[in-house]
Amino acid sequence: MEKIGKILLTIVMVFIFIGVMFFNAFAQIEPTKPIRPVDPDKLRTPIRLPQLPDLVITAIEITRSATISEREVAGLKRYTVSVPMRVIVRNQGKGPAGRFKVGMDYIRPGGATFGVAFNVGGDVTYPWIDSLAAGASKALTGTVSFEEGSDPTGQRFSFVAIADSCAGEEFSSPNCHVSESNEDNNKRTLSARLP
Repeated sequence: MEKIGKILLTIVMVFIFIGVMFFNAFAQIEPTKPIRPVDPDKLRTPIRLPQLPDLVITAIEITRSATISEREVAGLKRYTVSVPMRVIVRNQGKGPAGRFKVGMDYIRPGGATFGVAFNVGGDVTYPWIDSLAAGASKALTGTVSFEEGSDPTGQRFSFVAIADSCAGEEFSSPNCHVSESNEDNNKRTLSARLP
């Protein structure tokens, strides 16, 4: 048994010796090079942030006198208010904006806020803007319409124009249709008294 152990030990030693000789014959070991300090500025890769748009309402104005029409529905009087308006949307960001819509809210004298139709050239509820280049503006002229259950003559209302509105969309992203550099400056308010 002791003889077999010596033979196995000799065989293992021979294989180790052959392996070391083989490795030394084919391995190319370079002499150690000194390590030079590296300039940290050369390691930095500039990160290019995307150029985002920033949509704002620069103007909201009533262009002519509002009209109020009265009708009766199921024995109750209803008043339809039509207010001719102009809204200017500007992209003050550094990148172009893709397709988005402009919404309109109105705030009743008691403070309740409702979305209303802003009819601009056939877009009955919300006008859409297909794109807006950086620095460009787009004027929308149309009519805001809403109904009241009592005569609104002489009442003060506030209108809120909203660039990149999500109004009427049940499932929308937090940024609506356009991701912007500033999502908190998309609204502008106008207060007016009806005739």
